Amino acid sequence: MTFGDHYLVFHGGWIRGITSLISFIPEKKVGIVILQNAEFNLPFTLSMQFYDWILDLPPKQWIK
Repeated sequence: MTFGDHYLVFHGGWIRGITSLISFIPEKKVGIVILQNAEFNLPFTLSMQFYDWILDLPPKQWIK
């Protein structure tokens, strides 16, 4: 997946009551791991907001 001009690698997981997302941008040598004890899409939304901040991109409304 591309994120702006960057290649983003990610993998998520789900098991009853627990979700996770591991992602990184190899060229920037930055990665994020988010673990959650709930069954909604917070890990993806939160990590995209962090990448906006880390890469100094204009913030988007990821929660929508």
